[in-house]
Amino acid sequence: MKQAEIARTLDVSRQSVSVWAKAQAADRQAWRRKPLGYCPALDDAQRKRLCRMMLRGAQANGFDTEVWTLRRIAQLIQSKFGISYCKTSVWLVLRAMGFSSQCPTGRASQRNEQAIQQWRLQRWPRLKKSPQRAKNHPLQRREWLERAADAYQNLGTERMHTGPALQL
Repeated sequence: MKQAEIARTLDVSRQSVSVWAKAQAADRQAWRRKPLGYCPALDDAQRKRLCRMMLRGAQANGFDTEVWTLRRIAQLIQSKFGISYCKTSVWLVLRAMGFSSQCPTGRASQRNEQAIQQWRLQRWPRLKKSPQRAKNHPLQRREWLERAADAYQNLGTERMHTGPALQL
């Protein structure tokens, strides 16, 4: 069959068929489907060991904080098992082990509620600035117009300006 006819039959582009034909010419077994996803290089015993290490915590494994990230787990796998994974593959390994992603609570475990309350009541009011009006705030313009109108009234009616800017 011609490549164009194969492309129409399989509903793919002619370029894809051309790539397949080149691969077939280079290797007769190239038509076999390659497995998708990561290569499961960790065996069951290594996965169980990794799980125990992770449950002990990140600090117990030499990290500064207790937060596990995909990069840290990849470093742990590299150092303990000598297997290099990218972050995506680490995530696939963790999902296969039954782990899920967790969102942080947003509050530090070392949070001191009493110190925070004291800061809010005593320090914050001293630091807080009072709101100032913008330079061209409508109320400021109105106040200026009122002052200007009063000043012109003192000059007498013959000199009073009646332009649109001073009308209230």
